[in-house]
This record gives sequence, structure tokens and C-alpha cells, in this order.
Amino acid sequence: MIFGEGKSYGLELFLRKKTGRLNGWVGYTWSKTTRQFDELNNGKAYFYRYDRTHDISVLLSYEITKKWSGSFVFVYGTGNATTLPDSRYAYRYGIDPISGEPKFVFVDKYGAVNSFRLPAYHRADVSFTYIAKQSKKFESSWNFSVYNIYNRANPYFIYFLPDIESQTVKAFMVYLFPILPSVQWNFKF
Repeated sequence: MIFGEGKSYGLELFLRKKTGRLNGWVGYTWSKTTRQFDELNNGKAYFYRYDRTHDISVLLSYEITKKWSGSFVFVYGTGNATTLPDSRYAYRYGIDPISGEPKFVFVDKYGAVNSFRLPAYHRADVSFTYIAKQSKKFESSWNFSVYNIYNRANPYFIYFLPDIESQTVKAFMVYLFPILPSVQWNFKF
């Protein structure tokens, strides 16, 4: 078993407006989360995978009329810490009997734990809600929204593939959802 130590500290601020036609909130968090294991990273503390130094959320909601309302959401977060290989070795172990091509095994050598940060995550969403029918026993509404309105390519993880011809390794980033419109019909009874 490996035993270690984790530390987490930070500051959170939150402002909220609950009255009037325009309401919403702004939240901000500054934090630091580290891990330290004698057997990892030469015993040096490193950022935890989910360490997010800055986290900002903004929500604004506006009642346009009795039947129409609109909202805006913005979120920002420091990119996740990740560990990347700093070199790769290729070992040739034979020839493919069908294609005649050489066969390789690739071994990655990793650098310091979580010493690289993915790009920051941020997006803005907008939505409009129309209340179609409202009574004591039944409520029906339509919601029209767009997630990630400016189509930000938010990174999720990185993977690597070797390019045998150039004898290099290429990094590819996988991204979360692009712009995503949606329509919902909601009802309560």
C-alpha cells in the first residue's frame, strides 16, 4: 500500500440578487489542491488532477413579460492538471507476416506528475422560456436554449499516436460538447 497526504484550501465568494425582474448570482472560488506520496514524483507534492485554481460562475435571469423569461450562464475554470510523457521509446520486435511491415512496441516515459495544465474550460449558455399555460392544477412551458453559444472547444483529455514515417509522436486533444441547441416542453400537473 502507498500512503500519502492531501491538502486543499481556498476562498469562495458569492453574490446573489433575488428580487426584481433581473436576478441572478456570481460565484468565484480560488483554491489549491495537492497530493504528496513519498513513492511518487520523487516525493514532491503535485497538483491533484481535479485542482482548479480559478472557478467562476455567473447566472443572470430576466423576466421579459409574464409569459417570457430569458437567462444567461457563463462558467470558467482553470484547466485540469495532467501528466504527459516527455519521451517515447520504440522497440522493434519482428515483422508482420502478412504486410511485411516491422512491428513495434512503444513505451512512454513520463515526467513530473500533473506538471501540465490543459487549456481553461469556459462557455456561455442562453435560454428563453415561454409559459404556454398556467393554472392551479397545470403548467406548461417551452424552453429554447443554446449550450456553449460561442462554440468553444473545451479540452477533456489528450492522447498520443506514433507516426512511424516521421518517427515522431503526435498529440491529439479530445473536446467536450460544441454548440448545442435544444428545445424542451415542460409540464407540471
